[in-house]
Amino acid sequence: MEFELNRLSDYSNEALIAELKRVAALVPSGPITRLVFDKHSRASASTVMKRFGGWRQALEAAGLGARYSGQHVSDRMRSQPGRCITREQAIEELRRVAEKLERKEITVEDFNAHASFSVATVRSIFNTWSKALSAPV
Repeated sequence: MEFELNRLSDYSNEALIAELKRVAALVPSGPITRLVFDKHSRASASTVMKRFGGWRQALEAAGLGARYSGQHVSDRMRSQPGRCITREQAIEELRRVAEKLERKEITVEDFNAHASFSVATVRSIFNTWSKALSAPV
């Protein structure tokens, strides 16, 4: 049995691409996810992602873009600046959804189904859903 190192001795772009291709040969079908890569690789997926700017970009650099399983992010999506929702905007959206549904209180499911941003945004502003619902108007 031949001895093989657990980790790469060289972490150059070329070595990381070679490692991506080696793992692809070990797993000849299906997507190459970060989990699959970490299971078979001698380098971590996070190292590869940092080097190439993302998992999809790393797979594409290795000629394995067709084996990417994640969501495609369009140039349009990438070019949009992140929305910064204020406390006031969150309260207004809570009101708008409640009025639309003709309810005094709404559920997380109601909000996610009818709001222009997710309940996660509201929670990040108020810490909890309950605090958001009881926020002073």
